[in-house]
Amino acid sequence: MSLTYPEALDIRARLVHLPMPDGIDRAQFSALLTAGVRDVLLAELDALDEIRARKDAAVEVSCALPWGDAGRRIANRRQWLAANPWAKREVIG
Repeated sequence: MSLTYPEALDIRARLVHLPMPDGIDRAQFSALLTAGVRDVLLAELDALDEIRARKDAAVEVSCALPWGDAGRRIANRRQWLAANPWAKREVIG
């Protein structure tokens, strides 16, 4: 199970004011909760960076392809198949 940043903040807010047993330093407990929230935030930011990197790569590949040429090849193939119906492949079965 992974937490979102708002969920982690909510859990921290609910736990930070709990009564502390003897021997537990409230400042250290608060620091531990804050470190947990920070870790969740960093994980979400890393995930966003990965998503952005994948999107940028997809845009770069898309821009690099000659889409006009691909469209002409598809249109030419469709015209050829329309003129030569014997060449169409069909699945039997």
